[in-house]
Amino acid sequence: MSLKQSPYKLAFVTALLAGVFSSIGGYFLSNIQAEHVIKAKQFEYRVLAYQSFLEKIDRKKSPLISRLLSIGSLADAVATDGEIQTLENNIFELLEELNTQEAYWMINNDFNILRLHGDAKTREYCDDILLLISLRDFEINWNKYPVKVQTYYKEWRENQDKGIAYGWEEQVSGDERLMVIMVGKLFNTLISHMNETSI
Repeated sequence: MSLKQSPYKLAFVTALLAGVFSSIGGYFLSNIQAEHVIKAKQFEYRVLAYQSFLEKIDRKKSPLISRLLSIGSLADAVATDGEIQTLENNIFELLEELNTQEAYWMINNDFNILRLHGDAKTREYCDDILLLISLRDFEINWNKYPVKVQTYYKEWRENQDKGIAYGWEEQVSGDERLMVIMVGKLFNTLISHMNETSI
């Protein structure tokens, strides 16, 4: 009789173990699926946040901020004294119209959505841009940026510390010039990073 009951006991134990392992597997699978759903939702929110931010700094909605970014970006192309003077004149005209405290407030407000949904590097870039607008470039850890950005900053910082070059007339302070140029560069770096992380 015990020999006949043995296959039933074995079947029962096997079914019990199968049920336990199935429950454990289902638990882990549901956790993995939940993590994927959460990550997908976070990614979706990040992409929407990036799109919303780019729309806010559009030239039509925020012309002064747009000029701040484009003038800073133009610094890459200057080579002759005439081009340097044109850049200097543009920076002067911009700073005459743009109250830096107001620019800080507007950009800080626009950054809120990036801070909420962006990754850690995006939040750092936002904070560093605000430091630049506050003329506190010395508080930024430039080593975390790509080598091209580090080199660019060092060259412009050294140029500002040496004073004006022969052939063009200075109209803004070295710190103001550096701020406009580096804000443009860091915005471009931020946008490149946003593109990379939203693909």
